[in-house]
Amino acid sequence: MQGRRRPRPVHPVVIDLEQLVPRSHRLRRVDSVLDLRFVYSLTKPLYSARMGRASIDPVMFFKMEVVKYLYGIKSNRQLCEDIQVNLAFRWFLRLAVDEQVPDHSSLSKVRDRLGEDVFRAVFERIVIQCQKAGLVKGNQMITDATLISANAANKSLVERTPKRSRGRPRKVSAVALNDIPVKKKVKKETHFSKTDPDASFVSRSGKPARFYYKSHCTIDGAHKVITDCHVTTGSTHECTVLTDRVDYQLKRFHIKPKEWLADAGYGHGPTYRFFRKRKITTYIPLRDNKLGKGKFSPTRGFVYDHKNDVYRCPYGYTLTPHKPSNGFTRYVITGGECKTCPFRSSCLKGHGKIKSRRVQRSFYQEEFDRVHRRRTTKQFKGKLRQRAWKIEGTFGEDKSNHDLGRAQCRGLAKVQSQVYMIAVAHNLKRLAKL
Repeated sequence: MQGRRRPRPVHPVVIDLEQLVPRSHRLRRVDSVLDLRFVYSLTKPLYSARMGRASIDPVMFFKMEVVKYLYGIKSNRQLCEDIQVNLAFRWFLRLAVDEQVPDHSSLSKVRDRLGEDVFRAVFERIVIQCQKAGLVKGNQMITDATLISANAANKSLVERTPKRSRGRPRKVSAVALNDIPVKKKVKKETHFSKTDPDASFVSRSGKPARFYYKSHCTIDGAHKVITDCHVTTGSTHECTVLTDRVDYQLKRFHIKPKEWLADAGYGHGPTYRFFRKRKITTYIPLRDNKLGKGKFSPTRGFVYDHKNDVYRCPYGYTLTPHKPSNGFTRYVITGGECKTCPFRSSCLKGHGKIKSRRVQRSFYQEEFDRVHRRRTTKQFKGKLRQRAWKIEGTFGEDKSNHDLGRAQCRGLAKVQSQVYMIAVAHNLKRLAKL
């Protein structure tokens, strides 16, 4: 017999959220490790003690941010709508069923009032908590960067006008951006987005040509806990911020890493020297395998004398330093020995019309030589494979589940706050598993 339910009159009932939320629910595990009471003292100087209306509870605000990025909710409006009907969200926020959810516009005002520094403090507090729980070993650190689509359309692109000229910036057709010749002319120095001037227009192989930010992320290799997530414009190169971000982590979290992993984009001489001075072993491939092995670079048989800063050629002649510039020092035989050398024709073959043999030594030649010796070893290749699945997997997880791939707001500081909260959600998942 077919069953048919007869609607009953709606009567007021007492709902116990504690009983309705399952013990195995993710938010219960997160709630057991999340203590945000320090936020009250952190944000107290930002509010007046006597004047104005009472604000949204700052602890509730950050809990709402955790919910937002833990579940990859795309906007404040959608977040408030989901909290309205989701009993688990209400339980996590300690918001009774009959209590009103804060308006989405208020969340934006609170975020602007708190500022980037408060978000960074919350992020650092969670990282330190992960350290105390044993999730941040600090032995192996991995760094990489990923692009974040800015909240700006291509049609917002305008050309910068000289300071002395008058008139409005000239618009660039969005259709024209698809043309390769025009795309090459779009640079951060000459063009910007009128809706989000902090974003950079980036055009590279495998990526749609559009406005981006860039997140420079570092994780601990043991449990993939994020220890740094610095945001810059999309056109900022990784090497320009790496050393500052490494020093920040060493000082803030007092870690003592044994090895640091990164991709070839970081493979520059200053990077290798920076880590060597700090006695940290690097597993970073060369940006270009020809580094340190150019046409005039030291070849087999040429021996460098560190003490006297000279080269000895295979036939016993001395090459002395001459004209250091453009990142290298030129060493030349100046005594005329090459003119009478019986091996002149074979030694100078392929070196153009030069009259004496010369060698160019990079300022970072020692660093390049070390990487050339190590990069073919089994251990070096194994570390690069670890780097790939750990850091790329982290980016994939956060873009798929926590909305890292797209900026919800405009402006560098607001995007940085978003990335901090994504990292908080990411790390809280690791803490909750304990």
